[in-house]
Amino acid sequence: MPKIIEKVKFRKQFTSIAGGKLESIYWSNLTPSDAARSHEYLDRLIESQRMQTVPDATVQKWLNDLPDNRYEKLVKVSLVKPRTRDTLKNTLEKLIVKFAIPRKNTLDNYIASKDCLIAFFAADCKPETIGRQDAVRYKEYLKTVGRLDGKGGYGQNSLRKKLMHANRFFRAMHKDELIRENPFEDVKELPADETKRKEYITTEYCRKAMKFAHNAEWQLLIALWRFAGLRRACEPLRLRWSNILWEKRLIHLYSSKTGEERYVPIFPEVMEPLLKVREQAAPDAEWVLNRACPKKYRLNPSLRELETKGANLNTVFSKICKKAGLPIYPMAGNNMRASFVKDLYAGKFPELRGRVDPIGKICGHTPATALKYYSRFSTDDLAPLIDSFNYPIPAEIISNLESANGINSEAFETVKNDVRETVKNDASETIKQEIFHETADSEAMTAESVAEAAADKCVKKCVAHEKKEANLAHPMPGSFRKNADFAVSDTLENNTNTLGYSPRGYFRAYFIDFNKRLEH
Repeated sequence: MPKIIEKVKFRKQFTSIAGGKLESIYWSNLTPSDAARSHEYLDRLIESQRMQTVPDATVQKWLNDLPDNRYEKLVKVSLVKPRTRDTLKNTLEKLIVKFAIPRKNTLDNYIASKDCLIAFFAADCKPETIGRQDAVRYKEYLKTVGRLDGKGGYGQNSLRKKLMHANRFFRAMHKDELIRENPFEDVKELPADETKRKEYITTEYCRKAMKFAHNAEWQLLIALWRFAGLRRACEPLRLRWSNILWEKRLIHLYSSKTGEERYVPIFPEVMEPLLKVREQAAPDAEWVLNRACPKKYRLNPSLRELETKGANLNTVFSKICKKAGLPIYPMAGNNMRASFVKDLYAGKFPELRGRVDPIGKICGHTPATALKYYSRFSTDDLAPLIDSFNYPIPAEIISNLESANGINSEAFETVKNDVRETVKNDASETIKQEIFHETADSEAMTAESVAEAAADKCVKKCVAHEKKEANLAHPMPGSFRKNADFAVSDTLENNTNTLGYSPRGYFRAYFIDFNKRLEH
């Protein structure tokens, strides 16, 4: 026969902390083991209340598992606060109001994070029922299929932001004692992916892009990004002619990201396209950018004031770059702003060299932000320092290094001379464009300078790609003959003879054709 467990009545008396009154707790239908456990946990709960500390995790778990009828009796004697009866949806909405987020873009991000939580846990879910394992599953959900538009999972930065918001939501619930613990406390947030933001975009790159821009407004937009450091869409698209202070040579900006206003000088590179747009604009025009502004914002100016997050200007800029034969950067607008800021810190304008606070005021960021995102260092930054060293390197060391790398200086000079003479005799516009595709005024270059640059670039590219091809055992470009056996130790002179190319053909095959192959 199954063993019959006798049920007992439970009674606990204690003196309340608040009024010093003797309080009693009566429960019925408890097993002896449950009654003993309840005595122990209640003693620890009363002691924590007396010491004004938070009950330990074991007691909190016991409280969370108590049936409602028993929990209500603890509420009546002021040992615990009432359980939340609100749903996850209502709780999150109340928290967003409580956070009092001033910036619209940030508020929209929190609302999107709330919608993701509701989509996964359900709107009528009770927050106290969500555990640590549920939080881990939510993270995986966001990675794989969590996007609200149904296009798969979130990227690293968006995933990081969603988890950060979820952590804040549940941390606030725990602080208000709506839940016994924060289930997202141990869910690690991914580090921010800054790899796409670390490209330095040169001024020559932007000047060539401006030449191939669709109209004067796009020329101005590119100039505002690279030569004035405006944020990608929210600042240029909201720029009015009343914000251009001509006499003071300043642009008055209001940033929806920071909620602050600032003044940016009209730098020389910005003035020319700005004047061109002013000449083409109507006398009573309100907005500086119209044709460069997406159609939905042109038709609804009030929407332009509120939200420009979906402007997607990078798509149009990528087409301009493709047309100009320039490499395409995934976050070109951000990188151009960052490149502008780096130039300021590097001393492009001597008046601002080393002055962190004025540069921060111009660019709209704090010194801490500047150190985190804009103080970018590369080995190229060491070039001025290294050039200042005046100690010599022994010739035998250089000779040994060249021999170890299979480099023959004499062969280099022979090929350089051949290429130099070949290009010098026929410095066509095609070759000029290939060599000086990053130079705005290539027409002003002399035949000698074109030939010299061709020779230098040819040799550098030959060596770099020859080593790469040999080390990776990769097939040579299509313009080369098949089964050509190249080795790192071969000199440029030997390679030329092996392929049977003239210096001009060697130059074209290795330099021009290889460039075209890389573009495709």
